[in-house]
Amino acid sequence: QRENAAIHLMQLDALDQSEVLETVLDKYSEATGNMAMSFNELVEAGYLKRIPTDPTGVPYQLEGKQRKVGIFPGSKLQGLSTY
Repeated sequence: QRENAAIHLMQLDALDQSEVLETVLDKYSEATGNMAMSFNELVEAGYLKRIPTDPTGVPYQLEGKQRKVGIFPGSKLQGLSTY
């Protein structure tokens, strides 16, 4: 039950982080007129210090045409929807 609670808290953290990252993506898009195709692009442009990772240490991924932040399939948090 503790592990379940810990995973739930990590999922909540991941949702919060996703929202912040999507704000960064929006700012980049507004400033450049382009959607970022990867987090590397945001790091190189100085919008992020490093590739962001979920609370389990697995990098987030950009999904779909709208470039939403998602949980990487290898993460323990896989299946969590950020939409």
